[in-house]
Amino acid sequence: MLKFKFGSGNGDAPGGLGTLFAFLAAIGLTVYGVRRWLRRRRGKGFVFSTRQNTFAPLSLNADPSIEARTFPMLTNIELRDWLITFNASLAPELKLRTNETVVDWFERIELTDIDASLYHLIRYGPASDHDIPFEQQQRFHEALDRYLKRQP
Repeated sequence: MLKFKFGSGNGDAPGGLGTLFAFLAAIGLTVYGVRRWLRRRRGKGFVFSTRQNTFAPLSLNADPSIEARTFPMLTNIELRDWLITFNASLAPELKLRTNETVVDWFERIELTDIDASLYHLIRYGPASDHDIPFEQQQRFHEALDRYLKRQP
């Protein structure tokens, strides 16, 4: 086996404390590298494509039981969920920026045939989903659908 004589490493003679530390460092780096490699290999099976995770916009005409199974409610307000899924469906350069209001966002992406005040009324006002007429909500959702159909 290896013999290490502490303090006797002089010049060309093997052994000494420096050799011991170099040997332990090499073993430690090898163990670290192998563990890291194994951890990376193990994690490869759990990488998900972002393209598969994009949300499809909700449809007003779909069967609600199917919709509930395929798309969980994000908030308790349907109109907000439509906007969240609409934003997720857009190309990255068209998505809502953190420094934008909804009105600014609609202007930037040229979504002009929509009434943004409906969103503000539901989001910030005392009104809820049920206080807004269904036809008005449907027009809002159809405007989002029309915009998505125009996009390549």
